[in-house]
Amino acid sequence: MKIHEAGLKFFEWCEIEQNHSKKTVTNYEHHFRHFNEWTGEIDVRQINEDLILKYKKHLLDTDHAYQKNRKIKLSTVSEKLKMIRMFLTCMEKKSIKAMPPSFVPKGVRASDRIIFFNQDEFKRMIDTIDTSNNEGKRNRALLEILFATGMRLEEMIKLNRDIDINGGEIIVQGKFDKIRTVYLNERAIFWVNEYLKTRHDNYPALFTFTRKRNEWTELNNGRIGKRSAQEVVKKYVKLAGLRSDISTHSFRHSFATHMLKNGADLRAVQMFLGHSDLRSTQVYTHYVNPELKQIHNRLMNF
Repeated sequence: MKIHEAGLKFFEWCEIEQNHSKKTVTNYEHHFRHFNEWTGEIDVRQINEDLILKYKKHLLDTDHAYQKNRKIKLSTVSEKLKMIRMFLTCMEKKSIKAMPPSFVPKGVRASDRIIFFNQDEFKRMIDTIDTSNNEGKRNRALLEILFATGMRLEEMIKLNRDIDINGGEIIVQGKFDKIRTVYLNERAIFWVNEYLKTRHDNYPALFTFTRKRNEWTELNNGRIGKRSAQEVVKKYVKLAGLRSDISTHSFRHSFATHMLKNGADLRAVQMFLGHSDLRSTQVYTHYVNPELKQIHNRLMNF
């Protein structure tokens, strides 16, 4: 079977039989088409370990599409390899002759993949925000919510203004459409309310563009985009003089490490983050273990 035809079966399998979300299927389609463009119209039986290793090397050597002189993120390489494993799993389930999915190498890991900051660094960040204007109030609220809840950027962007901010709890729809509750601190509640006082529009989104309306803002009902939110974070990271690779996702990592360092139960943090597998949360224990050792030495050396 040709790879293009097999790909159509794969997308249908993901959506109907695996019940993946539209976003997940779209991501798989994007990664599959990139792989298909690289391989050409081959038969699925021609996919072997050697081909996958060559593709992996190709990815590692490829420049970032939007940032000059930077390579593709290792996490993106991992996602593309994961898609190939899923594709081959589909072929296996449908009895289409192809390489076993277990032969696809695991994604690339980097020692600095989890990038986080501490409380003092967060305070340095928010201290650089000029909250005398509407955009500053929105940006302060945005950063406060990210740090207070540990929610994903996509989850925050989807929030609507009709949520009960003063109740201190927000229901969010996470990966695979899973519903969970996240919690706000007093500072986040205060700044979201300050920001909402500046709103005189009918847009349902909690976070919107603060500049003049145009075709793009109307198309998205005013809702702030992913890239715009990322630029907000980059702006204040730079103004605070923090490491340049801090991103919106670093807020999620920082939330998790902060909770664990201050005694939160691992399973509680799993619930806060919406991880299906506890192993995803256990990754953060590597970063708090040195502090746990110090606590042990202080308490047990008597």
